Amino acid sequence: MTSIDHEIHVVIADDHPVVRHGLRQAIDAAPKFKVVGETGDGEAALDQIQLLRPDIAVVDLDMPKLDGLGVARELQRKRLPVDIVILSIHGEEDLFHAAMDLGSKG
Repeated sequence: MTSIDHEIHVVIADDHPVVRHGLRQAIDAAPKFKVVGETGDGEAALDQIQLLRPDIAVVDLDMPKLDGLGVARELQRKRLPVDIVILSIHGEEDLFHAAMDLGSKG
């Protein structure tokens, strides 16, 4: 878990550049948070998370190459210590439960 005394590093993965830009602005504006990486697909997200070791990964559910659930599944399988937040425009309850079952924080 992250300590309140240090900067919280975040990686953003979303295939929409405008969404990534907006998330970066909102996160970077928050005290103690810093975006350390961003990407537009799930495979690159996994690479960045493994390389940068952020505290939090914000990933879109629908991305090319590997979707957000696939990213969460791989992070869980590799036992990488990162909190996952999955973004989605979908309202299906089964997708929510699938994300939570994979350890997502929201």
